[in-house]
Amino acid sequence: MERKKEAFEGRKKSLLLMTFSRLKEDKLAVLGMIIFLIMILAALLAPLIAPYSYKEQDLQNVLASPSAQHFFGTDSLGRDIFSRALYGAKYSLSIGVISVGVAMLFGCVIGSICGYYGGWADMVIMRIMIERPMLIISRKSNSWVGSGMIKNKTMTTTPRYIALFSIRFTRRSPPAP
Repeated sequence: MERKKEAFEGRKKSLLLMTFSRLKEDKLAVLGMIIFLIMILAALLAPLIAPYSYKEQDLQNVLASPSAQHFFGTDSLGRDIFSRALYGAKYSLSIGVISVGVAMLFGCVIGSICGYYGGWADMVIMRIMIERPMLIISRKSNSWVGSGMIKNKTMTTTPRYIALFSIRFTRRSPPAP
């Protein structure tokens, strides 16, 4: 038994284990992660948790204050605000995941091109994507491709991933003599 313990202590910890051990030491980070996971679960289980449908109207309880029947109260059409918040969280999370995924895809491809070729390709792409404020480019592109929350979020986060993947070690090595 003692030999196994010594062998285990002699091994190097993986990066994931070291991250989780450091995370466990920070009580506020653990609390934040628990709250975040509860919010994700509530959004995913909204049809099961919500006491009412998000579009169901109760005209007897228009603008009702919070009570046992309606936890957050009702709006001007008598719809339950708690149910609408749960269903809305589901859509908000999907918009965030989709926009970050698309931004990562474009950022990885364009950043890898910059890092691989370097030179003028790197210079031109970095001047366009990094030096110009992406919020302005995002607003201008709305006239070309139409507006939308996912498009705007993707346009503003793509340069971060381009800069991340435009690192010099992805550049091809010179041919051997």
